[in-house]
Amino acid sequence: MRGFGEGNQPDISNTIVDSFDDLRDLLSSFFSSARDILVPNGQPLGQSGSNPRIREVQGDVDTALDLLGKVIEEEGGTFTDVTPAGYPGIMIQLPNGERYAVRDKMNNSPNTNANMDVNAPISAPEIKKIKFNP
Repeated sequence: MRGFGEGNQPDISNTIVDSFDDLRDLLSSFFSSARDILVPNGQPLGQSGSNPRIREVQGDVDTALDLLGKVIEEEGGTFTDVTPAGYPGIMIQLPNGERYAVRDKMNNSPNTNANMDVNAPISAPEIKKIKFNP
């Protein structure tokens, strides 16, 4: 039996992951996650808003809370309530450190029913906020 340093070596060039994005895509092909909900088929949820990281979908506070519930469920069902005093909604943190917040008070978007603030550098770095519009 010959070791790697002696003779034929296995061709591992096709198994090396070149970037974090490739690794994330590989892992998401095996596991369901918040990414599957927020960035289905590699496309961020909804339509682009005032910038590409702000997404717009149709819905209201209940729709936003349903989406939050799906994210929590896909990430194992465990979260910590980290809502700061005086925050006009709910803010949660997942075990992986990602934070999601749903609020129904908006300063700059009076016609928006609800916002989901997304701080998810692992699951959805493409999304900063989801606006739920009528």
